[in-house]
Amino acid sequence: VSVLEGSAGACKAFSIKSVGEIYSSAGYQMHDLSGAWTKALNHKKEAELDSGRAITRWLADIESGKIILDPKSVVILDEAGIVGTREM
Repeated sequence: VSVLEGSAGACKAFSIKSVGEIYSSAGYQMHDLSGAWTKALNHKKEAELDSGRAITRWLADIESGKIILDPKSVVILDEAGIVGTREM
């Protein structure tokens, strides 16, 4: 587990975009999540990522088998502080 922490305007989205590009080019499956749909969509736009989902929908897709995590899966969770204990 790696954590990127920074204040508003600290270019976290740029850093996440770079991390996503590196992992994707190496064949990893990226899962970009946020605690709320609006945050997920904003993060997807800011970091120029292909995905961007609310954690509740993503967890439901894992439980139903639509998403299967493996060693080549990378999960990015934006605004982790607003995610409930149950979802964590």
